[in-house]
Amino acid sequence: MNDQIFDKFFRRNFGQLLGLDIGLDTVRLLQLEVSSTGVRVLQHGMEAFVAQDLQAMACALRKLRARHNFTTRYTALALADAQVMQREVEVAANSSDAEIFDTIELEAENYLLIPYSDAAVDFARNGVTSITVTAVSKQHLDPIIAAVESSGLIVKVVDLESCALARAQQQIAADFLICYGLALRSFSLC
Repeated sequence: MNDQIFDKFFRRNFGQLLGLDIGLDTVRLLQLEVSSTGVRVLQHGMEAFVAQDLQAMACALRKLRARHNFTTRYTALALADAQVMQREVEVAANSSDAEIFDTIELEAENYLLIPYSDAAVDFARNGVTSITVTAVSKQHLDPIIAAVESSGLIVKVVDLESCALARAQQQIAADFLICYGLALRSFSLC
């Protein structure tokens, strides 16, 4: 959700990370590594599971990890933009992150459709006085994280698909073309 969190994760902690995309009936994992030239994909795989069944999803992740022998367990989970609430908000210039979170909490009823205590909240800076507040219901997110972690993975980052794709696009040289294929039940990158 916050580009800074994703960047800090790579630079300070691990160097490698699994990118996890959970579709309606398919999970996809990408093992990513930071190098001096940017982020590169080391390996990837996908596994089908019974739709809307988190235990089946966890089982599919275990199978996928066993088949591909991914070398890290640290995971970035991508949420579909439709699963979250986003709102542009103006803040005081030069506000610290702590001050922004305090403002969001105090003004939550104006920014969020659910109580602040029931939401996982983050923000991204758009400029000096503009932020995008992003929130997802803990009731929706917590079972997904629990299922992912029951497969042996460790969720370190929760991101939005659109932000992850934008970051990927920035990493690719200008002479490459990215095309996205979106459908009701599938996503393809060519």
